[in-house]
Amino acid sequence: MKRKNQKQITATRQLAYMWDMENQLFSMFDYEKLPFRKEFLEWELQRLGFVAIGKDKDNELVVGSLIWTEYDKYGLPKEGSNVELWTRYGYTMSGTLGKDIILGYNNPIRTPELSIQFFAELFTEIDKSIKANVNLSRVASVPVAKTDNIKTAIENILTDIEDGKTKTIANGNILDELLDENNEIVKMLHLTQPEQIERVQYLSKLWEDVHRRFWCKYGVSMNANGKMAQVNEMELMGNNEYSHITPYTMLESRKELVELCNSTFGTEISVDFGKAWQHLKENQNFSTSKNENNSVEKEKESEENNE
Repeated sequence: MKRKNQKQITATRQLAYMWDMENQLFSMFDYEKLPFRKEFLEWELQRLGFVAIGKDKDNELVVGSLIWTEYDKYGLPKEGSNVELWTRYGYTMSGTLGKDIILGYNNPIRTPELSIQFFAELFTEIDKSIKANVNLSRVASVPVAKTDNIKTAIENILTDIEDGKTKTIANGNILDELLDENNEIVKMLHLTQPEQIERVQYLSKLWEDVHRRFWCKYGVSMNANGKMAQVNEMELMGNNEYSHITPYTMLESRKELVELCNSTFGTEISVDFGKAWQHLKENQNFSTSKNENNSVEKEKESEENNE
């Protein structure tokens, strides 16, 4: 029963990490004039890799997943075929793909954000290691009692210590029993290692590194704190440019979906990076300008050398 509870705790912790990361990634994009809640759209895109949008009999746009049976030459749903749209809450509608229902993708290769589950599992394992280290680092020596009287006396003393009370032993026999033949106090089993608490800082650093690795993929370049090795400016800049790739591919796929929705259903939806990702737009010309500056500097050096 205890093992089952531990599995439930682990599963709950992993699910909490997944929800937390999904909730944060939902804010990557902001939509204007979207006729339904943004999270319904992003949920399908990030969890399935695609999303279906259809206009139902009430002339309302609904968003959900798609069920199809006809494929084109590339294995995609065939335009003009009959398909079904399913929402997460049990609503269904049928229609013609490309007319009543359209299909959009999370990225150019039409895949979900599988990294969320991977990193959630990794974060959970690190948390378990930290918890195990903390538990095994407690000062929890185990007294060894020769008799039940000694056991009772020791337990009473430890209880008083926990309550902050002092204890006086008035029974000489008990005192004699507490001491061994060398007049040393009762023997203790040291099953924990309090000095290992210092290792927790390395696990915390690992958690930060994994956290940085996850957000680097999604456009948030985090500089190291307490780093093990020095990182130069060029390495940071390269890392920053790498972190732009995934967000921009996801944005382009959403722009294609929005354009298709506008042309098919007459909507006026637009999409752009959310507030926390605006720095990507501000820095998108960084690489070009830096390369230009480098070229100018090289030209100056060349001219000076020729002179």
